[in-house]
Amino acid sequence: MRNVKGLTAAAAAVLLLSACTAAGSSSADEPPASNDGAEVSKAACRDTVVLGEDRVLDLSDAPDFQAWGLVDTADASVPFSTGSPVEIAWRVTGTGTFDTWLADPQGNRVEVFKKPGTSMGQGPDRPGEGWDAVYEFDEPGCWSLLVQRKMSDRTTAISIDLRVEERVPSFASIREAYDAVAGVLGCDPDTTAEPVTVHIDGSAAEYRMCTDTVEIVRYDNEADRSKASDLLHGAENGPAYFAEGSNWHVLVLPGREGQAPGPEEIAALAQELGGRYISVPD
Repeated sequence: MRNVKGLTAAAAAVLLLSACTAAGSSSADEPPASNDGAEVSKAACRDTVVLGEDRVLDLSDAPDFQAWGLVDTADASVPFSTGSPVEIAWRVTGTGTFDTWLADPQGNRVEVFKKPGTSMGQGPDRPGEGWDAVYEFDEPGCWSLLVQRKMSDRTTAISIDLRVEERVPSFASIREAYDAVAGVLGCDPDTTAEPVTVHIDGSAAEYRMCTDTVEIVRYDNEADRSKASDLLHGAENGPAYFAEGSNWHVLVLPGREGQAPGPEEIAALAQELGGRYISVPD
């Protein structure tokens, strides 16, 4: 019998911000192609940028300045999603005019809201001036986030590429999630099966069994769901496939008595609810 009961997020202390290429910089001899966003190179998303447990983005590779960005707790789900503004409190060393912006998947510059100071307390525990910036992604794909210092004799920019996914629906309550799933799979209101619990940093998720073999889980936010997804992928005896949305999972529990829906049924459920179908590699 497969069992993921009692899983914790301790093993997932380092979150992977699904992203693209490594940071880069430019100088006066080689002006940054990112100044207008139109010539930003859009390599296919292939590498991984690590967003640690401290939620800090480390852009400290430039010779003229270093930058560290603290991602707001509510936005720290990975990868970032369309339609979900992401607030980052920056600490930036060096001198000169500070600027930050996005380049969309086509390389077009997208302005962001920015202001001096940090509204999220002190920001990351790093040296430098404090700045707040709010980033919004209006389409999925590989985006670039750029941070720049413009000095009297040169301009230096650091960039990091982020994979952005289409935002998927969320549910306001476990009852709402149950009703949506029941409308597709036809839940059994008389089931007495016990749910499997997934523990995420002490945050209490909500659980409800749809049938003897199908469990519905609703999380407080997308970040908790993302951590739970990582745990499910790494579980030795976890589900072989499941459906997920912004803050929910529909799990097919292995080893339970009763008829279990197959991959095609769960894929159809995910499509109907606007979520994603996930198949876990062996």
